[in-house]
Amino acid sequence: QKRQQFEKNLEDVAKILGRLEGDEVSTLRALLTYERNLPFDRPIAAPFYSKKRPLHIMTRITDLCRAYDLQVQGLQGDNPRRPDLAMKYLKNRAGKNFDPALVELFVSTVGIYPTGTPVSLTTGDKAIVVRTPDPSESPERPVVRLLDRQNPKLVDLAAPENNHIEIAASVELQEEEMNAAS
Repeated sequence: QKRQQFEKNLEDVAKILGRLEGDEVSTLRALLTYERNLPFDRPIAAPFYSKKRPLHIMTRITDLCRAYDLQVQGLQGDNPRRPDLAMKYLKNRAGKNFDPALVELFVSTVGIYPTGTPVSLTTGDKAIVVRTPDPSESPERPVVRLLDRQNPKLVDLAAPENNHIEIAASVELQEEEMNAAS
């Protein structure tokens, strides 16, 4: 019985993949929509499931990554969001739309402030995130490089001597600040 269902599923996936151009993103999207029991030939508007059922780990990972990408890229007509706000979006939907364990892993791996994110610190300095913390550490405390041409030092926010410094917000940089960042 299970073998017949598995073979039928493979046949269905083969039919779906035959209609794609063959790139990886299209393939993952087809498998995601198939597993979620949604029509594969129409755009997916939101990361919601059409009915309750256990989903394969790859489907859950792809759905989470796709939702983050839609947030930060501003795809499907939305304005782009800052990475920290995209992470907040995912965290707010953990357990509802997304697997909470995967959200926690995603946030701790990518970081709330991914590499390259310009931030302002509670000291008043502006900085660029240059390294996210190890997944076992606090994702709010990355390593940053100060945007000070005279003193462009690295600051590890997870180091005990920097406990008094926090990221106040992610920010947009002015043109002269972007030059200092590079």
